[in-house]
Amino acid sequence: MINNKKLILAVLLFVFVSFPLLSIKAETTTDNFLIFRRGNGSGTITVQKDGDLILNCGNNCTTKISQDTTLTLQAEANDNSTFEGWSFNEDNTNKASQITSANTNLDLVSSETTIVYAKFSLKSLPGNTSVLPEDRDVPRVMFWPGKVNQHWDLENNTWTTDSDGFSGSRENKLEYCKKFYPETIKVVAYKEEQTNTWKDAGNFNNYLSTKQSYRCVLEGENIAGEDLSNAVTEPNKGSICYYFPENPLCVPLSDPRAIRSALSLKIENFVSNGVDDDTVKLGSGERAAVLKSYETAFNKTPNTEEDYEDLIKISHGQWPNQTSQEAEKNAFEEFQKIYKRIPNLDNKNDEAAITVMAYGLRQKAENRNLASESAALKTFKSIYKRMPASTFDWNILQGITYSGATRELDSDGDLLSDRREKELGTDPHYRDTDGDGYFDGTEVANGYSPLK
Repeated sequence: MINNKKLILAVLLFVFVSFPLLSIKAETTTDNFLIFRRGNGSGTITVQKDGDLILNCGNNCTTKISQDTTLTLQAEANDNSTFEGWSFNEDNTNKASQITSANTNLDLVSSETTIVYAKFSLKSLPGNTSVLPEDRDVPRVMFWPGKVNQHWDLENNTWTTDSDGFSGSRENKLEYCKKFYPETIKVVAYKEEQTNTWKDAGNFNNYLSTKQSYRCVLEGENIAGEDLSNAVTEPNKGSICYYFPENPLCVPLSDPRAIRSALSLKIENFVSNGVDDDTVKLGSGERAAVLKSYETAFNKTPNTEEDYEDLIKISHGQWPNQTSQEAEKNAFEEFQKIYKRIPNLDNKNDEAAITVMAYGLRQKAENRNLASESAALKTFKSIYKRMPASTFDWNILQGITYSGATRELDSDGDLLSDRREKELGTDPHYRDTDGDGYFDGTEVANGYSPLK
């Protein structure tokens, strides 16, 4: 979950009888001053500085404020709406406003960005227009950036808000259609339609609006029209909200997080819910650790379908398709610390240890051994003199627990076990078999022959 940044301002509030009025005294300079309108009602918000109008926010706006500037914010509800109050640095979409009555003073201390939320609610919600008979059997979806997506429920003949609570338009309309109509083969524009069941992130509040609907063309249907399966629907003003388990994240459109791809939604679903029996059994905390292991190994978040496939493979304890030389190099070094020898990559246990440490391969839930994990934790503490503190540390612990790699006798201390030296034909009692000034283990580790 991503929280709103905390603020650096002292805020003084005056609420007048005629309409809510807010005065803010800025003690320090901030990069941005953000205003978001919340709730299912409508209204305008104006910002004045020294009596001059500097912003008029029908929905949302941002600006810079300089040191020792007094800003006056004024909210006025439109017909059929009521202004409910202000909140500061805390989104009041699904919460009561912090300031709801007149003559209230409020002091805030902040650090970087000032965020003010103005909430409006509808006095009453108009009804939907009736759906034409020819539309009742048409599978289709609608998108409204900032609200939760909808699909036409063929069984109940009604527009239904997606139960997942995610809001914002989806980039891949085909994937969204398939969620409700699995036989969809393409998506085309249908018509403008009205519904009053639009909701905020997390499925709160109701809104009335007319939006473009998209027909989900099923296999066997011959429907003309441009294929919009992968067309991006982006908001053109305001802000957008996304739902997280406890709190919605609302960001301005300038924020790169404002538009999410279908892939990012798949990754979120993997972490939140799992995608198959194995990943469901892992639990959300372990799935989040798998994502972190991927990011640690490859120094990036998954951003292609191939990356996502590797993420799932790691969660299944399978080798990923792509490799990271840096991650494997680090694992190679840690192997030597733990086992006091060079890993033999022709040995399946040594190879497993390197791969698990490098990429964080997970053990299936039913195969986990808590006693072995406890013993491995003691081994880790004895070697590193501390508890695991990073994703890589926990991956090392996984390798110790489940790879099967072991320490072996190394009589001459050249980091080649006596057993390995026998296999290679080197002298297990002399560190430099060929007398070239390099230890046998060093030569093997760097791809040279210890016999020449």
